[in-house]
Amino acid sequence: TAHWQTLLKACGLSLIGEFAGQICADAGESALAGRIRLALRLALLALAAPLMAEVFSGCVSLIG
Repeated sequence: TAHWQTLLKACGLSLIGEFAGQICADAGESALAGRIRLALRLALLALAAPLMAEVFSGCVSLIG
């Protein structure tokens, strides 16, 4: 269930971030739109880090 919650959070962040970035881009604030998209990517990376660590440890346990 924790994986589904993380997936839903990632989807929500993506939708909100892209919407905000598009609004800024349409308003002529392309620099702000770029910063919003960068912050979105960093937030998604931070959100996915525990899942990536779990997958990595699973791969290591299969190999070793």
